[in-house]
Amino acid sequence: MKISEARLTLYALISALESDLKAIIQTQVIPCHRDSSFIVDKKLRENATSRFAKDYPGTSPECNFNELVHYLDFQDSYKVILQNREILSDEFIMKIQAIVERLDLIVPIRNRVMHNRPLLHGDLGFVYGFAQDISADEDFNSTRNVLHQIESDPTFILTVDLPRVDVENEIVYNNLPIPDFDETGFIGRKKDTKEIIKLLLGSTRVVSVIGEGGIGKSALMLKVAYDIVDMSEICPFDMVLWTTAKTTMLTPAGIVEIKEAIDSFPGIVRNLASHLNQPQHSLTDNIQAVMDVMQNFKCLLIIDNLETIISEEIKEFIREAQLYAKIAITSRVGLGELEYPRHLEGLTEIESVTLMREASKMRNDDVLLRLPTARLSDIAKKLHYNPLALKWFINSVASGQSPDQVLLNKDSLLEFCLSNVFDKMSASAKKVLQTMLAARTELTEAEIIFYSDIETLELKRAIISLISTSFVKRQICKSCTDNELLYSITEFAREYLLKYHAPDKEFIDAVTDKKNKLVGATEQGKITKKYYEFGVNAIEARNSTETIAASYLQQALQLSRQNKCEPALEMIKVAKNLAPGYFEVYRLSAFIKAMTNDVLGAEEDYRMALEIEPDNARLNYFYSGFLLRSLSDSTKATEYIQKAYLLRPDVPNVVIEYARNLVYQGSYDEGIALLEKVLKENPDLPVRTSRIAGTLLINSYRRYAEKEVILTKNTGEAFKKLLSSINVFKLCGDMRVIDQKLIDEFGNTVSDLIRIISEKQLKHLSKFVHQIYSENKKYLDKSAYLPYILRYIAANPL
Repeated sequence: MKISEARLTLYALISALESDLKAIIQTQVIPCHRDSSFIVDKKLRENATSRFAKDYPGTSPECNFNELVHYLDFQDSYKVILQNREILSDEFIMKIQAIVERLDLIVPIRNRVMHNRPLLHGDLGFVYGFAQDISADEDFNSTRNVLHQIESDPTFILTVDLPRVDVENEIVYNNLPIPDFDETGFIGRKKDTKEIIKLLLGSTRVVSVIGEGGIGKSALMLKVAYDIVDMSEICPFDMVLWTTAKTTMLTPAGIVEIKEAIDSFPGIVRNLASHLNQPQHSLTDNIQAVMDVMQNFKCLLIIDNLETIISEEIKEFIREAQLYAKIAITSRVGLGELEYPRHLEGLTEIESVTLMREASKMRNDDVLLRLPTARLSDIAKKLHYNPLALKWFINSVASGQSPDQVLLNKDSLLEFCLSNVFDKMSASAKKVLQTMLAARTELTEAEIIFYSDIETLELKRAIISLISTSFVKRQICKSCTDNELLYSITEFAREYLLKYHAPDKEFIDAVTDKKNKLVGATEQGKITKKYYEFGVNAIEARNSTETIAASYLQQALQLSRQNKCEPALEMIKVAKNLAPGYFEVYRLSAFIKAMTNDVLGAEEDYRMALEIEPDNARLNYFYSGFLLRSLSDSTKATEYIQKAYLLRPDVPNVVIEYARNLVYQGSYDEGIALLEKVLKENPDLPVRTSRIAGTLLINSYRRYAEKEVILTKNTGEAFKKLLSSINVFKLCGDMRVIDQKLIDEFGNTVSDLIRIISEKQLKHLSKFVHQIYSENKKYLDKSAYLPYILRYIAANPL
């Protein structure tokens, strides 16, 4: 791999600095010594002489002091100088002591340069600044000369040859490449680095870094890999293997194919086998060779850019390999159940600006260096904080284009980062993206189903694949009470889709039409709930998912009214798939099942609804009514309507049903008192509710009278109760709410009154019957009890 100018520049400056430090030892320290004791520290002296002996066997280092100096490490050089302070001037020692702290900081930078470790942000700037600071000092001539060559001849650095240093104590075998982000150093990602290392050192077998093209997956994984290798003795792996399937690269001129790139699963396996010095002729033999090594050594296998070769073959290989080794993957597309995915986002605004500043400095680009931070921040935002996009922008500007021109012509950038992923998507996944674009807002899963007409299971598969490709992101709705998930297209993907795959006008119109219908249905639902909250049609929806499900429930109700209960229950299933935790689904399902006499299925649905919402007054109200009317279970019905009444004593419907249960249980006085309160204290009571209350109150007085006659033989009290019932009918007449049910209940009351008069031979009260009939003839003539009443009147004329 090509070594970066940044790494070569650092090597040239640090090597010159090291030469200057060793020259000080040779010219100012060694002349004052007769043996190698100028290296005061015994351990340092032993290390240096041991290294010397390996290169010069049979030659005594005591006769070659000047050569022995070259076997000191960088840090050892200035340590030796300071350990010889008694032979150096105080002024000189103070000068060296003044730079020791900065020299100490250069030590790890030198190690990163020499051992191909990732450079960090600020490495080049720190060393370059230090070289400039000491360049005027006569004791640092080499540093001054190299700095001058770098600044006066741009081609000089390309002539520098960086030797490969084999570190003796590097116990973890690896084939990691030289990082390709040297020019800016590794910026940010501290949390990501830490967490991925934790995953790889833990029990997780397959870890994937997923993200859009250019987001920095490879750079992050390479940094992680080097950090693991640098654990040395405590590293849990014997070897760290790297292979990449990267096939293209982005340049200011466009997308360029990488020569001799690996573009197939057999190529990946052959590459791994070659690094292990076990290349075979067949794919099967290469796979076995790699597996054999993994079974015998603790191995971390890293596969970079997996999306270019993803297939069932590579999945099967990973499935088997993870039994013996840890596997790390970078990809634009996830593997699904095989992996622990870690989705990578863009850099922060500060990190993006830092990257642009550092890259501009490397190119000495005046246009970019003069741009204010606010302008760079705006550019970074337009490029979605994508590291590759930021570098592509810098390179394009450096090639002569204006910043605005580059931002307006991002075709190659978008195509490089996203096209190969989009091309491999399923038709359903593409339709989901089209739907989300047409809707122009974040959507819930239910909304996507409603707008796209994709089946639930297929939609779930599509969303999973879109999230795994980083085209779609999800987040919890903070304004929702039940943590509803919202899905949206990532900004980078949105820009790409609008450029190359925007939905047509017809598709947008279709989605818009459905949105408008949904809004209309929602408003209608609110009106229904406002004016008849405890009606069957009043469906409570608290979020967008439930709103969508409610629209299907309304369709189910409409079908049930047409006696199409089977299609209605199918519509219920659709709603249940959309919102399995939505209590209204089970309430309406129970209602429709009760219509088909499936009372046990209805009861099961009511119980499921109450498991979800045990303290919902409406639900307790409906379940109580079902228990009373369909199962004749007045005891349990009373339990649930009492709970509803305690929750909502202000609702007439609840009070009426509670009173009904009280009457059926024999608590006549309490039930009648509640019903009279409802009729007399609610002037704005809806007509239908008034009719129900009036009919029930007349019925309650009539039942109460029957009880008095049968159980207590108290005819007088029974007569009073029936008279009260007749007064209720008069009240309903005044309220103009009389209907056929009220008339029939009133007729039944009059017939009961006649029966008592006849049985007790109270003929003097017959005129009272004549009066009641005369005053209510227009109603009683419509009653089913009219023949009985007329026979009595005829038999008992005035």
